Amino acid sequence: MNSPMPVENCASLSRAACIGLWRIDHSHVVFESAMTSDAEPLAELRLLQGLAEQAARTQAPQIRSLQPRDDIRLFLLAIPVVHRDRTRSVVGFVLGEPVVRGSALERWELVEDRAELSLTDGCYGELNYFQEISREVRFPLGTGLPGMTWKTGVPRLLHPLATSPEFLRAGEAGEAGLEIGIGFPILGEGSEVQSVLLLLSSSGISFAGEFQIWTESAGRCTQTDRLIVEQSPVANSEEQKMLDGVIEDLVLEAFARKTAIVERIPAPSGRETGLVVLPVLYDFGISSALVLVMNGK
Repeated sequence: MNSPMPVENCASLSRAACIGLWRIDHSHVVFESAMTSDAEPLAELRLLQGLAEQAARTQAPQIRSLQPRDDIRLFLLAIPVVHRDRTRSVVGFVLGEPVVRGSALERWELVEDRAELSLTDGCYGELNYFQEISREVRFPLGTGLPGMTWKTGVPRLLHPLATSPEFLRAGEAGEAGLEIGIGFPILGEGSEVQSVLLLLSSSGISFAGEFQIWTESAGRCTQTDRLIVEQSPVANSEEQKMLDGVIEDLVLEAFARKTAIVERIPAPSGRETGLVVLPVLYDFGISSALVLVMNGK
């Protein structure tokens, strides 16, 4: 990995040990920036580099479970942003304990006849029974969280999973303690959904403090859904309003530049917020974005 690297130590990353951003420059995967809670993040970024390259090449989310040292288990996740059949950027996450214990990452891909989605990769931590059940399930268009994400072509938020008619594994999710479901579509040839990434977690230990869905239509950007897992500790309503404005500006920037964004936002109160913007970019129709808000401390 080239140096020097723009890496910011970010105390707000209570859910992820490291979040990195790579851009694609003439088929080369180039590291751009990172937020980390580790004073020496090189090891985590090196782990993500190869996964980012694979995600860029395959245009599919890449998921890994590792146990590199001291019996500490890690989840690695790389999410590509695709536009016009070309990977534009990749966002990588290193997730450690306790997120790993109570979460699941899944990649669902269209089978050859494009009739349904099948599980092609997943990490489940200690959720062995939920993993076994998931291997046997397939989702037609419009069925379950993967099928609805495929049908609409935009990110989806579900909570609570155990009582949601849209989540077909609701009973198993309740037994596993999974309460939050995030569906994220990955586009392939002709701006058609090729795969769906699911992020599943409990409310107590989620991937972010807040999730937002934004859509763009007629040059305007609108927040269409929001799930607050952990209340933001902003100092006052005016500061919250400023943060909301910054998020909207970053979403518009992601749409305009056709890339993901990983950003740390300092606040006047001294707190900071980490933001990840993952756009779904269509040639025609409405683009959308999933925003992960990593609340400051």
